Amino acid sequence: MLQESTDIIPDDELLNETKKKSIKSFGDLVDFAKEGWRDYKLHIIVTISYCISFIGLGLAVGSLGPTLGQLAENVNRSVDDMGAFFTCRGLGYVLGSLTGSLFDKVKGHILIIVGVFGMAVMLIFVPISHSFWGLIPILFILGISGGILDTGLNTMIVWIWKDKVNPWMQLLHSSFGIGAWLGPTIIAKFLSSGRGLFPQYIALAIPTAIFAIPFFFLKSPSSKFSDAFGGIVNDGSSNDTESSLGESHDDTPATDLPINKSERRLEIEVIVMVALFLFAYVGAEVGYGGWIATYASINLNMSPADASYLTSAYWGSFTVFRVLGVPLALLLSPTKMIVIDIVGCMISLAIIIFFIHSSLALWIGTVCLGASLASIFPTAISLPQTLGLRTSGVGTGWLVVGASLGEMSIPLTIGELQKAVSMYIMPATILVFLVVTLILYIAVYFRVKWFRRYSQVPKSYEFEYPLEELSSPQ
Repeated sequence: MLQESTDIIPDDELLNETKKKSIKSFGDLVDFAKEGWRDYKLHIIVTISYCISFIGLGLAVGSLGPTLGQLAENVNRSVDDMGAFFTCRGLGYVLGSLTGSLFDKVKGHILIIVGVFGMAVMLIFVPISHSFWGLIPILFILGISGGILDTGLNTMIVWIWKDKVNPWMQLLHSSFGIGAWLGPTIIAKFLSSGRGLFPQYIALAIPTAIFAIPFFFLKSPSSKFSDAFGGIVNDGSSNDTESSLGESHDDTPATDLPINKSERRLEIEVIVMVALFLFAYVGAEVGYGGWIATYASINLNMSPADASYLTSAYWGSFTVFRVLGVPLALLLSPTKMIVIDIVGCMISLAIIIFFIHSSLALWIGTVCLGASLASIFPTAISLPQTLGLRTSGVGTGWLVVGASLGEMSIPLTIGELQKAVSMYIMPATILVFLVVTLILYIAVYFRVKWFRRYSQVPKSYEFEYPLEELSSPQ
């Protein structure tokens, strides 16, 4: 079984040796990749499984918006009332996110299996319910399952890759984008063929359930050891099974290491500010993805199929640029990435607002907005780790709680504003929340910079870590 393969996992000394290698040509890059696969095989296999599961999360999240009109007919309500569905799913997401402390105590993959199967089953129940109030608890449980999955995988991938997590976090969240793009695309195909809700959601539920299978065989990572799986390098010096399970490592959990009060206060401040950042960002991301089909149908008279394709284009560009965010994370600092992304979002929304009656402008702005939003979340959620702060299931859970509250409240706010003000208010509302994210990120940047400069705590983080770091001496 795969969990018995821990003798191939490197320790911190090998991590340091890997950083010393120089990459000067494509051949060097190929050799580096081969050595990386040999030394980090289990890390990579587990990470791929996480990415596949995040495709399922994207399917579940991306499918609600394009089916709002059909769901409204199914439960005999107006489309304006459908904002409540985002709210109840978001409430469930918050509750699921609060399970973060469990990942510090039990085998995380067991919880992931529960979350993935929970999503799959609830996706089947969504089209079956013909009652508005019957659909509320279904979406609530769907949200709980998604929150468990989101918190767990974001926590465990940090345990696996530690301070090198940013590119892998980008890869994980690009998988979410793949699912969020596939969901509306599948729905658009079914709409074009005139099929109902049930086959649409079955087509989403079956692959989601299949994505849980690898976790029955893969060992759960832990925050206790210098290596997430408690493994050592197989250097031929020992074949002791107990050593491969991590007994030779320091088994003090990273979350239990002593820190002073100033550092602890900084941790709390950063968690709070990043959680608020994710509140505004995720609310804007999900709010636009959830309402753009309705916005296009009502304001620009798009057909339901074309509006669904517009949603798919949004998530498609989102996905492509999340994938591109993986190499960009090696070349650019988190600060540069986020500032460039948010400015791109503002320009995209300005195009939509200034040419508000143009279908072409809406298509261009939507695609550009998806591209600009893409790499913000994985960069932000890994920020505490890249700041040199401790990462635990509890801390990550609160970050996901912030994101979940945004997902719950901002789409609802957009719906209410559309009823009270105008159906054209959505792009301007998204713009306001993205301005808030920029302000919050600047606040985090200068707060940590000030702390590192004036405190007695050794500086453990630099905002700049380009690709050249791989060849720098220790």
